[in-house]
Amino acid sequence: MFPDDINSTEYLEALQNALDGPIVRHEKMSTPDYMKVYTAVKNYQDYACVEPPAMATMCYNRRLYNWLISYMTKNIRDIKDKALVLSGTALLDFYITQWEHFQTTHMLISSLFLGVNQQWIERQCKQDPNYTCISSTLIQLWFFYLFRHLTTHVMSNVICLVNAERSGRAIDNTLIIRLYKSYVELKPEGVAKCNAEFRERLGAYICYYEIPYINAAVSYIDTKTHSLRTPENMRKYISVLSELFVQEDERSERYLRPNSLTPMRNKLNERFLRSEIGCIYQIADSIFATGNDNNGLCTIYALLSRFDDSDVLRQLLDKFVAQAKNTITRNCPEIQASTDGSMAMFAKSAVIYLADTLNTHLDMIATLFCNNSSFTDGLRHMFAAAVNTDEMHTRLGVKPARLAAEFCNIVLKNSKTRTDNLGSDSTQAAELMLHKAMHVLHASHDKKLFFKFYQLHLTRRLLDNTSMSLDLEKTAIAMIYKTVMMSVKHHENKKASDFDYTLEAAASQNSSEAKQMITDIIVGAENSRNYTDQVSQVGFDVDFKVLRGKTWASVNSNLNAKVVLPSQLLKVCDDYAKRYSAQHSSRQFNWLWAYSKATVQLKFPKSKGRYAQIGYTLVLNSYQVSILNLFTDPSLYDGDVVLTPQQICANIDIDADLAASELVTLTNARILQYTPEKTGIRINQTFDSKQRYIDLSRIKPAQHKKEEATMDNRDMAFRGNTEPPSVDAASTYMLQYGRFEAMHQQQLEALGLPRSLWKQLYDKITGETFDIGEWVVFSDDDTVKSLAEHTLSLKSEKLEAESKVFLVDHIWTTTVARELQDLDSVPGLLERMEKLTGIYEPQKNLPAMPDTDLLENTVDANVAAVMSQAGVDEARARELLRKAGGDIIEAIVAASEETAPSTAQSSVQSQIMQQLEEGGQGDGPTEWKTRGYECVQYSLDNSAQLDGVDICVAVGAAVHARDVVCNVTTTHLTVTVSGKVAVDGDLHAEVEANETTWAVEAGVLSVSLVKRKAEYWPEVLVGEHRTDPITHAKHVRRVARDTWRYLQGYDYLARSSDQTLAKRTFWYVADAVGLAVAHDDEPNVRCLPLLYVDAQGQMTPLSILWPIRDIAQGTTLVRDVCPAWLTDPQQRQGYLHAIFSGPTQFVLDSHEQLARMWDQTAKNAVRADIATGSTPKLSGRSLFVRDITSDAKAAVAAAGLVLVDAPKDADIVFDDVPCEGRLTNQHSLNAAVYSTENAITAFQRIAGAQSWLSPGFLLKSQICELIGAAIMRNNSWWLLKSDQVVAGVEPQTVLTSNWITAVRHADVGYSAALECTPSMVIGGRLFLVERMVLVTPANGVFVWAAAPRIFQHQIAMDANKPEPYQALPPASEVSEHLFKLQASVQLGSGGTTRFDTETEQVIVDTMRLLLGVDSGDGTNFGVFRMRFAIGQGADGAVPVLHEVRPALVAEQLAVSSDFVPSVATVIVGGSDVHWRPIQPTSN
Repeated sequence: MFPDDINSTEYLEALQNALDGPIVRHEKMSTPDYMKVYTAVKNYQDYACVEPPAMATMCYNRRLYNWLISYMTKNIRDIKDKALVLSGTALLDFYITQWEHFQTTHMLISSLFLGVNQQWIERQCKQDPNYTCISSTLIQLWFFYLFRHLTTHVMSNVICLVNAERSGRAIDNTLIIRLYKSYVELKPEGVAKCNAEFRERLGAYICYYEIPYINAAVSYIDTKTHSLRTPENMRKYISVLSELFVQEDERSERYLRPNSLTPMRNKLNERFLRSEIGCIYQIADSIFATGNDNNGLCTIYALLSRFDDSDVLRQLLDKFVAQAKNTITRNCPEIQASTDGSMAMFAKSAVIYLADTLNTHLDMIATLFCNNSSFTDGLRHMFAAAVNTDEMHTRLGVKPARLAAEFCNIVLKNSKTRTDNLGSDSTQAAELMLHKAMHVLHASHDKKLFFKFYQLHLTRRLLDNTSMSLDLEKTAIAMIYKTVMMSVKHHENKKASDFDYTLEAAASQNSSEAKQMITDIIVGAENSRNYTDQVSQVGFDVDFKVLRGKTWASVNSNLNAKVVLPSQLLKVCDDYAKRYSAQHSSRQFNWLWAYSKATVQLKFPKSKGRYAQIGYTLVLNSYQVSILNLFTDPSLYDGDVVLTPQQICANIDIDADLAASELVTLTNARILQYTPEKTGIRINQTFDSKQRYIDLSRIKPAQHKKEEATMDNRDMAFRGNTEPPSVDAASTYMLQYGRFEAMHQQQLEALGLPRSLWKQLYDKITGETFDIGEWVVFSDDDTVKSLAEHTLSLKSEKLEAESKVFLVDHIWTTTVARELQDLDSVPGLLERMEKLTGIYEPQKNLPAMPDTDLLENTVDANVAAVMSQAGVDEARARELLRKAGGDIIEAIVAASEETAPSTAQSSVQSQIMQQLEEGGQGDGPTEWKTRGYECVQYSLDNSAQLDGVDICVAVGAAVHARDVVCNVTTTHLTVTVSGKVAVDGDLHAEVEANETTWAVEAGVLSVSLVKRKAEYWPEVLVGEHRTDPITHAKHVRRVARDTWRYLQGYDYLARSSDQTLAKRTFWYVADAVGLAVAHDDEPNVRCLPLLYVDAQGQMTPLSILWPIRDIAQGTTLVRDVCPAWLTDPQQRQGYLHAIFSGPTQFVLDSHEQLARMWDQTAKNAVRADIATGSTPKLSGRSLFVRDITSDAKAAVAAAGLVLVDAPKDADIVFDDVPCEGRLTNQHSLNAAVYSTENAITAFQRIAGAQSWLSPGFLLKSQICELIGAAIMRNNSWWLLKSDQVVAGVEPQTVLTSNWITAVRHADVGYSAALECTPSMVIGGRLFLVERMVLVTPANGVFVWAAAPRIFQHQIAMDANKPEPYQALPPASEVSEHLFKLQASVQLGSGGTTRFDTETEQVIVDTMRLLLGVDSGDGTNFGVFRMRFAIGQGADGAVPVLHEVRPALVAEQLAVSSDFVPSVATVIVGGSDVHWRPIQPTSN
């Protein structure tokens, strides 16, 4: 209480006592107490104001102000005295804590004495600058009476802590961070050091924290590097310094303000780098000269890039550019070529050399210089200057623009040409090669020269039909235009002759003309098709090309000598000319005979060559066709025709020079020959050639050659015949191989591939070298029936261990979810897998099964199981097994299909019968499928007449219309896709061929036929075989099931579009070589999958094979197909049973033995007693909760509990890692159920077979037992679980009904298989009911009282059964209402309540069994997440324990904000409404 006499000494003493609580003892001031003190201060001011003289007011306010200063000074000095006796972390913690209290005090005092500030101090500040507001005064008191005396001592302890961290010891770095923040917050006015107006007014931080910290860092680095700072140790000095700088940069980001990093970096640079720059440059010169220390270059760049001065890096850039220029010029030998056709190889070598050299150095910039744009720009400027020098022109013998044009021509030619020149026939590879040409074009100064030659080659490609594709031509045009425009935009000197506005105009004109040329070709092809459709009597295929306007400038219309064509050809040409002129009367129409050619099929009467019977295909120009027609047309001459050159000229009306040129061509090709007297020419009737396809049209007339030679002479200066150069191995190969090794090192080491083979593997992968065929040969045993029954033998003399590595391709790659779809939709895949598995469609004749002793032994061993499972007698069981080749699953499935056909199948059969009855006159179904296509009959005008029929062929999404050739006559249909025949056969009846249409859309080719007579067709193609949809679907599943014997897997982590990580698992079938490598327990080779990632990030799966022992000639190649971790002999036998079928008795015995052990364990199970009554009282008021949320913080405070910042200060710890000496949620049972594998092991050991427990098997140690269980319970499905833990990656669960699939998933990290009966799946959902369970230190069991959470897995269904192979999506939470709605049929009336009750009893029984083995040490508690599926019991639905896991702290916080405080309340002996104790119904 404050005395009534405000003027008395006791009044201020009472004010002091009231402030001592919050300021000295740090007690929280209540609102009533705050108002009392505020009123007391206000009354003191008001008392002063009643005195009329102004001096009285000044006196009382000054007295109150001075009293406050004296009071706070005493308190601050007391704090200083306490701090002076402390040291180390105790001092830091004390100072920081007191500063935090002082900030609270500062706010409180400023609020209480607000009136003093407003009524008196603000007025005094204007009159006397020595006065400051109360807030500033308090800060200055702290600074002068405490901070100045302690800061040196405090910072020395900070430096000691940082040095301890530098030496590798663990420290509490939060102290340092909190300390520097307190220095930033300290801003005393009037202290010059602390009031500098820069870097955001950082207060005392700069002078008293930043500077000492930086000086200490300098001292530490100096100690570590002083002895190395000599010329002979300079490389080591740079390496050590770089490592120290990296460490200090990371440390500085933690312990310094962001705007202190620049002063820190500048200080270190000036102290350790500035004086050594010269030596660093010398080392860089040495590295550039030798090219053998990329890490050193990277280190140098990292050090020099620390400087803000751009000139420092500029010198390194200059050295790099000089080295690159030296590489380009030094390693480019003189290359020479001629105009006789070697230009192609010359251009290829030159452009690839230049582009790869540039890309190599660009990769160096990306790898070593962090993609520095200055380095990239400098390199490109140097490259442009280098390739355009006279020296480079002399070396290459041609300008780079000409090289780029020639190289583009190579890439854009058709597949045959491209394969010969580039070794790749894919569009993607062609585009990559075009990019190389664009590098050279971008650097070239004479781009108009490029346009000239490019236009010339484009004309030839389009006219000769040698273009790879018109789409690729368009892509190339766009790339050229973009490249030239970039050159114009980025060129520094816009007035240079080749970079003025005329170049932009030339680029636009070139692009426009090239596009128009392609358009002309497309329009011409369309006109040709229309003409062929309109004129049915042509008798041969025609392809007219209409070249319009000046677009085709490179076509020399002067080289167009007329010629008398064969009569039939002349008739067609005249007819086309008339039709074209009639449609385009304003255009002038001229034939260009010099550019026309024809493809002729010709047989030679007396030829004895390999193609004598079928004839030779000749490609001839129009003059050659006319000449050859004189010798082969019986309407002109009879018998063996002999003509003189003069007669030839007269007959076809061409001049003598042109005739002589073409006759030379035909005689050199031995098509024609001179008579012995050399007076005449006749056809060579004995002509023979090793090639069936002979192209003579490309040999140009003399005028063409003269024109091209003139063009070449203006641009080329060849001297000799030097071999083209390769790219410098020291710069390119080293970098590219290093990138391969870094990317694949972890994979290769895991595979066990010897390091000596890594470079060989890289060479083969990048060169696509599949050369194992040079070393091995397939077995020639004619008795083999499937692809997998071949073997490989060594055909060379010897193959030494670890001497070679070979590539093995994959013929099919798929996923669990995509397998069935691929088999049913990918063209040709099902047939290949049938050959592999030996399983064929039921309508086809199965290969005869040899009657061997092994088959009979298998039948004897499996007959009992088939009798019991299929319900047939012994004779029928044996018959089924023999038909199935001894396969027990196949036999059981066949028996079940015979006795109980599915509802869906019966429905389809009834529909077919109904259609047969209603169709009348023998009509049947109008839609059906064959193995190659689907058929639909329909009415074109919606009448009752079936006059239309469609044939739909699945061709794949990558197929376009240009890849399809559809030939239809009135009675025959042939469809070719990408050169392979897809449909070929005689039609059931005649069709209107000219009304046929076809289209490709969404991967399906649809051919629409119009019947000549409207009638029902029982078949479209004569002899076609329909497939029954139900039977075919079952067949696909059978093939898929057996395919798992040959599938092998690999998995990897990939980042999706939303930047989340996901595990992707793929399965593949190796090619014939991989399948032919047999199994042996003592292998001589290894064959394992590798995921190759190229420089662009594209992934290519393949397998690698290498010998691990010496192999002699004729020895069979064998490998161990079992994974390396599988060493138990019995389990190896079970794993091999999943690949090679055979007798099953041993797996049935293994399962029976395990089942007996489970039954015995269940009988002898020990159940601990659950604590009853109240839980013993424990002390626990303070909590530590890892990553606690704000809502949970509020709930903890509301419960009267205290949160602390460190586990060591807490009574109860909620953390995901153990904490010794504290009451934590790390119960000893956590380890037993931490993973699915651990949980299965624990329950098999302590619980055995329980009605509420879903049986589970370990995929790495209980393979035989799993197979036996699957055979005995063939209606079961299996949930495959993976315990591989990757941060941020949700493990994927696989559901399958195939035990072979389950076993093979052990290869890709799956560890357990849980049985899942079909009754657990309700409405296409696998529901999981989750309950949170608490086990107290005294073995009390509590369940979270709120409604259980419901989760579901969506299940893909087929005919009321789950799809046999599917990867389940992550479980998602659903409402209880939806669960009850879906499960009402399964649970029945009142079933939910009964299910909950039984669930709690299962929880109790589970915990009693677990605690019976390990009841804990009484100091820890456990929070467990238990999930239950809905099983089918004798009396209805029952809970089946699906999963039990320790609940992570984040999972506990997600349940409810009250979860953590309620747990703490229960485990210390209290009661909480959120938790309900549960007890067993009987002990």
